Amino acid sequence: MEPEEIKKKYLEKIRATYKETQEVPDLEIETQLEFAEVLVNKDIKNRDLDEDLKDMGVVYLTCHYLYLNYSKVKKDGIQGFTSLENSVGVLGKGLEASPFGQQYMLISNKKTSDSTSDSAGSSGILIL
Repeated sequence: MEPEEIKKKYLEKIRATYKETQEVPDLEIETQLEFAEVLVNKDIKNRDLDEDLKDMGVVYLTCHYLYLNYSKVKKDGIQGFTSLENSVGVLGKGLEASPFGQQYMLISNKKTSDSTSDSAGSSGILIL
């Protein structure tokens, strides 16, 4: 498959996975896609991700970056006072900051950012 065909395939999968990207220009998605491909290839090399899951990993990681960088801003107000806040997760949460990053953690050997936890970030349920 030619590089342009691969890029088009990824764009279609990314837009199907993250519906809010329908209005995001292709160039902006392609930029995040390039970053995700580099990191997914590194994870495969380091044996943190099975090569069979590469396409899924690229899509989820690209969606994660798009979620962090392009998610909508919400506006809240009470009796004349307003505040704006991003609808993204807390900084420093890494892959846990978005549902797409959490999915990437599920298919890879990535652990949660909580170094005291042995959970792999799958269901949010901790068994004692």
